[in-house]
Amino acid sequence: MEFCLRSLVVFAIVVLVIGIIRGRSTVTRTYQLERSAEILREQINQLTMENKKLSTEITKIENSKSYARKVLRDRYHFLDRNENIVFFAE
Repeated sequence: MEFCLRSLVVFAIVVLVIGIIRGRSTVTRTYQLERSAEILREQINQLTMENKKLSTEITKIENSKSYARKVLRDRYHFLDRNENIVFFAE
């Protein structure tokens, strides 16, 4: 009888260990999820900072015509009405 009880306890422990190792809530899976959450938090922080920079840029463009012209010229290569582009051949 004692042998049966020990065997049952050992079997239960083995089943629990296998369940922990192969189950959905394994230690490695928990670590992977925590690492993914950390990466996502970093991305959120980066996007938040980028959003603030873009909001500042939009405010500058909306409030200053000269700055808006500068952005158009520098980034998008727009020209004023009386400007021409001259190419020099080498």
